Amino acid sequence: MANKKFKGRLPEDPAVLEKEVDGVGRYTAGAISSMAYGVRTPIVDGNIHRLLTRLLALHAPQTAPATIKFLWTAAADLVGQLPIDDDREGIAGDWNQALMELGSQVCKPVSPDCAACPLQPACNAYSEVSGLHRSESNSRAECTLCAPIPLTTASDLIPSVQVFPMKKEKKASREEEESVLVLEWRGSGHDEGQEGTRKWLYVKRPEKGLLAGLYEPPTTPVNIINSATASASVKSQQYLEASLSALKVYIDLSSQDIATIIEQARYIGSIPHIFSHINMKYHIIHSVLSAPTAASDSSTGNGNGHQLPEILDTAPRMAVWLDAHEVEHANVGTGVKKVWSEVYGSWGSFEPTTGGISANANYVGIRKRKTGASGGGGSGKEAVGAKTKTKTLEKNSLSADGDGLVSDHSGSRKVVRKIMMPVMPVRSNKRIKVDQ
Repeated sequence: MANKKFKGRLPEDPAVLEKEVDGVGRYTAGAISSMAYGVRTPIVDGNIHRLLTRLLALHAPQTAPATIKFLWTAAADLVGQLPIDDDREGIAGDWNQALMELGSQVCKPVSPDCAACPLQPACNAYSEVSGLHRSESNSRAECTLCAPIPLTTASDLIPSVQVFPMKKEKKASREEEESVLVLEWRGSGHDEGQEGTRKWLYVKRPEKGLLAGLYEPPTTPVNIINSATASASVKSQQYLEASLSALKVYIDLSSQDIATIIEQARYIGSIPHIFSHINMKYHIIHSVLSAPTAASDSSTGNGNGHQLPEILDTAPRMAVWLDAHEVEHANVGTGVKKVWSEVYGSWGSFEPTTGGISANANYVGIRKRKTGASGGGGSGKEAVGAKTKTKTLEKNSLSADGDGLVSDHSGSRKVVRKIMMPVMPVRSNKRIKVDQ
């Protein structure tokens, strides 16, 4: 536009620059006019904004239109008093540049160097800090923009020039809670002590908004329950009901599938996760579906096993079954990793841990291994060699048919070398009861 309309030369008038040249705002127009053409026009960036509020002891909301207008007017008054000197065409640009440098190097947001500031004798903020300010009736009463300054002592002295500019009010974070269902499907082979195929259901978040495009286990908002009036069993039941309602829109579940998910459900507990504007609390539930055994009808899934539920074509968002490798490399947020760590000990681990909040064998759905049950016997603990200083896991079960907490990989038990112990959230030992 500059080439076509102005023949390759930007206009000197800041008002024309701002109006006629795309992408040029008030600050840029003032900078070009003053520094390139010597026009006595103001600029107000963040550094000059801070410098002027201290120079004038202006304690007012930073982004209020009245405050912005006042500071631009003050900056215009200052630059307008510069002498007109044909031999120094760049004096206005030098002035504006000097104010920016003074704000960034001396009148800093934190630890300003007032002793080295050339404007100290004229600085109203410094005068008020030093106890040299005028009485309240003669100073504060004159300012129609200023808000009261919160004093930290009984003295009427302002503690520091850092009181200016007025601190921005932080918007209160909203409280939200969500139920997270970590649903695991175990393929054939686990009941015989083999590795088998394991998959976890993940859902992709929308491409816009919070955590856009990231994957997570099925997650659904829940009403905040008053912990003082509701028991742990009541809360866990509501969380499971909410998760099941959300689950049904993503995968095709038979009545037997739903019954098994409820039976195997473990209410792990609740953990906080802080976003910049949301205080989130995740309520975690873990459940397992297992493939049909050799004794069951594998073609229909009847008996004591379940086929991998199919993803519904009508699912509102993309849902996928991920194996262990895909889970580990999925694009997930830190909140999902925290949830996973509560269930499996740490991100990248795939065996439910006895550490953390899932250590209690009285959790919903956890039952002791029956004597002589399939899946291997033994003492219940894995031997550890002298050269490998590792932690082992108690070999409990998630179901009566013998699915152990420590998986069998090609005949050798997997030993977890490191278990991250998360912060202990509130937990419940109550059994979840849901009306089907």
